[in-house]
Amino acid sequence: MERFYKRKAQDIDSANNNRNSCLDDLNWEEEIKYDPGLRKQIDAYHPNHREKARRKYLENGPCQPRTCNFPVSDIGDKPRRFIPEWFDEFGSWLEYSESKDRAYCFCCFLFREKKDAGYESFVVNGWNGYHRKGRLKSHVVRKHKGVSNFLNMISILLNVVGGSAKRRDMIRDINHEQVKKALGCGQLETGTGLNQEQCLQRPGDTRWSSHYKTLKSLVNMFRTIVEVLKVVEKDGIDWKNRDQA
Repeated sequence: MERFYKRKAQDIDSANNNRNSCLDDLNWEEEIKYDPGLRKQIDAYHPNHREKARRKYLENGPCQPRTCNFPVSDIGDKPRRFIPEWFDEFGSWLEYSESKDRAYCFCCFLFREKKDAGYESFVVNGWNGYHRKGRLKSHVVRKHKGVSNFLNMISILLNVVGGSAKRRDMIRDINHEQVKKALGCGQLETGTGLNQEQCLQRPGDTRWSSHYKTLKSLVNMFRTIVEVLKVVEKDGIDWKNRDQA
């Protein structure tokens, strides 16, 4: 009987190895599509790959072509087409697919679920109601309020923690001590290019890649930021910063 159990265990191990091999063999250069009409939805990826897919798309930013030929269609007895100036009006969430001649939502593609209202229109099928510009405005107000509030909170955090030269020096000193302690305990390796001095990355513009770098630096320096906030809360002279901390 033992040989049957062993063979079954080997089969399970073999299946797991084959599955992991398939995950490792994913070609990201082929997977990531600039045109939103050609993309695979985030939920279609293996759970182990979804966060990496999001990071890849965040680094690339939204698809906003401005010099292509936007086809004209008769909608409501009038010629209509996508207006590239809408990219400036509605910001970095709006995308356009040349292959589908439809508009998409970059934010919804990255973070919203299939069950959410508007997902089919702005993620799966695309939107081409170019005679109803008000739909774009209502989509921003109704669907992106949470993301906007989150980014505003991040901006406040950056102002409190890194708003003065004294606090920036504090960040550097605390981070330096934490790295020294981790090296002494063997938690970090030494070598060329390792354990370089870190600093908080502020978003340089409205591109998603800029926000991604900011969020990444916050995650990497989370413990340091918490320590600085404790000091600001206890000893801060500015009552507004003290309350926010």
